[in-house]
Amino acid sequence: MNTEKLLENARLAQLPEFCVEALALLCASLREKGLENFYDAMVEKCENHTLTNEEILAKFPEKKEADLFRMLIIVGMIDYAFTCYEKKNIPKEILLENLLDAPIWLDYHMENYGYPGFQWRIIEWCRTLWEGNVLKFGRLQLETAGTYHEKFNTYRTKEGKIVFASEEEAEKDWTRLLKEGDRIVSIHIPASGPLKKELCIASFRRMRQYLAEYRPDIDYKAIRCSSWLLDPQLKRILPPQSNVLAFQTLGHVRGNGTFVTETVSRVFGEKAAAEGIDAVPHKTDMQRRLAAFAAKGGKFDNGVMFILREEFDALCDGKITSVS
Repeated sequence: MNTEKLLENARLAQLPEFCVEALALLCASLREKGLENFYDAMVEKCENHTLTNEEILAKFPEKKEADLFRMLIIVGMIDYAFTCYEKKNIPKEILLENLLDAPIWLDYHMENYGYPGFQWRIIEWCRTLWEGNVLKFGRLQLETAGTYHEKFNTYRTKEGKIVFASEEEAEKDWTRLLKEGDRIVSIHIPASGPLKKELCIASFRRMRQYLAEYRPDIDYKAIRCSSWLLDPQLKRILPPQSNVLAFQTLGHVRGNGTFVTETVSRVFGEKAAAEGIDAVPHKTDMQRRLAAFAAKGGKFDNGVMFILREEFDALCDGKITSVS
């Protein structure tokens, strides 16, 4: 455990100084307790995908210390990240952008718990980023692995409309555009500020350039995005000028119909997810609108959006500004 290098990594990820100081104190505590080798072993197990949360909790039963220890693991894996990106021939500047997910999740943790740290699921997510499986290009992130795997196919009707339907529901004169197993790439939406449409399209342009230059082997037919922000019901809840609704026009959106989603935790916080929306104050316009929807019996859903390859190119080239 090299404390100086760990704190250097924390600053490289642009974690604030109060967080760096908390990590420094944790490192000192680990040294005093003779846990340097334990920490190194946990980082190695995380890199090997064999680490379990139970191992951390067994050594740190107090939540605050366990959360901070998880953050130290993520910081310690930044050297591993540089190695992964070099092996995959991914430019260093993309990794430096990816590291900025760490302060995003720190902010989320501070807002919900009031002290620095990471939940267990953030270890798994940051490892995905550090390994170069998801790459940040400005406002959005790109996941290059993936195939079309949905309960429905994507069709173009004889009138030119894009629709989602099963083979049984599809009409004979519809043209099937996407089917099981077709190659796709995916986009993720980090919580890094307003979801402005122009910033998203700028991310699309950078993604397309990266794919053409570094991954010409990926012959993708469409771009996929799955998110609580793509719940079609939001069109009835949010104001017409909403950035979220503008983002939904960049592709073809369908609700999942499972009503299993992160909406409450993302909009209202972890306390609301555990105790109910009314357990927290509703400070923002979005919170008030969604709370009113829920109070009337509404249930939030996840949604999925597809952008066909030719539509993606048209958005990148400025030939269109919306798809739907």
